[in-house]
Amino acid sequence: MPNARILKENLEILHSCIVPAQLETILSSAAAGTVSVATAKDGHEIPRVLSENGKWVSLHSSVNPVAEARTFAEGVSLRHNELPVVLGAGFGYHLAALTGTFQGPVIVVEQNAGLLHELFNRRDIREITNGQDVFFICSNSCSEVINAISRLQVQHNLKQLRVLSHMPTVRAYNSFYDSVQRQLQDIGSADTMAKLRYRKFKQEQLNILVLHSKYYLLAEIIQSLKHLGHNTKTIILQDDLKQGGDRNVIEKLLYEILSFKPDFILTVNHLGFDREGILTQLFDDIEMPYASWFVDNPLFILEDFEKQVSPYLCVFMWDTDYINDMKHRGFEHICPLPLATDPTIFRKIPSADNPVRHLQCEVGFVGSSWINSITECVQELPDSETALDLLYTIAGQYSLSAEKLLENITLTLSPSQRALYEMYMHTHRKAFEPAVTWMATQQYRLDCIKKLYPFRPHIFGDPGWHTLVNGQTVIHDELNYYDELPGFYNVCTINFNTTSAQMKRGFNQRVFDVPACGGFILTDYREQLENAFEIGSELVCFKDPEEIPELVRYYLENDAARERIIANAYKRVMNEHTYIHRLQIVTSFMARIYG
Repeated sequence: MPNARILKENLEILHSCIVPAQLETILSSAAAGTVSVATAKDGHEIPRVLSENGKWVSLHSSVNPVAEARTFAEGVSLRHNELPVVLGAGFGYHLAALTGTFQGPVIVVEQNAGLLHELFNRRDIREITNGQDVFFICSNSCSEVINAISRLQVQHNLKQLRVLSHMPTVRAYNSFYDSVQRQLQDIGSADTMAKLRYRKFKQEQLNILVLHSKYYLLAEIIQSLKHLGHNTKTIILQDDLKQGGDRNVIEKLLYEILSFKPDFILTVNHLGFDREGILTQLFDDIEMPYASWFVDNPLFILEDFEKQVSPYLCVFMWDTDYINDMKHRGFEHICPLPLATDPTIFRKIPSADNPVRHLQCEVGFVGSSWINSITECVQELPDSETALDLLYTIAGQYSLSAEKLLENITLTLSPSQRALYEMYMHTHRKAFEPAVTWMATQQYRLDCIKKLYPFRPHIFGDPGWHTLVNGQTVIHDELNYYDELPGFYNVCTINFNTTSAQMKRGFNQRVFDVPACGGFILTDYREQLENAFEIGSELVCFKDPEEIPELVRYYLENDAARERIIANAYKRVMNEHTYIHRLQIVTSFMARIYG
């Protein structure tokens, strides 16, 4: 008999496994007239349904339905890459036998909502699913059933459909299930996989699918690709979605691949890819090239390298120091690709059109205090007060070392500090290692800012600066990257720049953005800058913070020298360092590898 407790417990599961979302319809369906319930000789309840020809049909053995179901399952041999579609739910005895032997999702198609109404009121769904994903499709519309199966197939990496007929159900509703079977042949996995493995790079104008997470570079990348004559489409990842194994993302991806037919897929900092490597495996299976442009430390971003390595992945590195690390971890196709500027955003702005002309100053610095980032990391560490002291000690040694990996630095620590450091590196490395980098960056940045005190610099950043500097600076709120920052670069006489501690020899984007605005930049020296500028004639650098006051004073007092540097840097950036130049490298590299 129907059992209220069983239904209540089933409801907690059923909301996620009824496809389409028809649970309310099923629960309100009247079984009277189409379904009756009898008892088999062994005591199990069995349903009888009114068939399409007007006769009553029993859907399970009237003697021992469990033994009958066991025979059904033993006659089925499923492979790991198959997605079984069972035609007919009955009272689930054959489903329980099947899920007890097969590790994977199962789709169940049932025309009769009244039958499912009785099933969900009488049998514990957990006994039927055995911990596997079982999706019930309830509809008397063949097209609706096919569409639902197609969506589930996409969500499960286009596994090959395997149709399993529960013969009493199929005989009862022969015309409906015959139509379903015939249409399922049209969406066979082999055909779909063949469509996904189409030929790429057939023409110069490429189709490029971009995984978009509202990261600040992606709009510039898309605009540059369009400028180069390529076609782009985007898949927007949710703000809170850090990984891409989500079924909705995979479904969107496969839909766009089938309809847009991209030559390759592009993302920044590997956004959209999951730790488990589900998306990586999918792209391997369908032979889809994809490019990931790292503009931050890839060693922090990729936690499990083995599950991200793929012959279809090309890695583009903003800092060449990480190339050997990536090769060592198995990545094959790696290309250096520094940051750049977008001259439609960072440009010379006439004073009358400049929304931040009132912020004009002689010396300005735009950047984070890193207090928030450090605090977030420290909050994840046990004994946070002691952690801060340890971070401060290690950060100073990290700054002085040429090694970018903390584990490669010979640290001078007391025995208690050593024990705490080893514990953090073993149990909380994901929080501790970035915290060291941010702390080192903060210490170095603050040391440099103090050298600017005689010039009363203007600092634009987060409120944390109020706790780090004294009254010898002017602190402003953060500038909007697109609407205000370009204007400020135009009206600041000397734009001061320091590089993050994670870039021992690399450099950041500001060295391109400021010259693109016709501004002057004073930055710390990094070896890789030699590949982008002629130091001294196109870019002015300091190698030691002690040099800062003299350089600032000289270029404030010598307008002609400053303007000469500005003109040379602007020409170099426009000729070589825009995102159009960078995306030309990306598309050419991808075409050479996979064309």
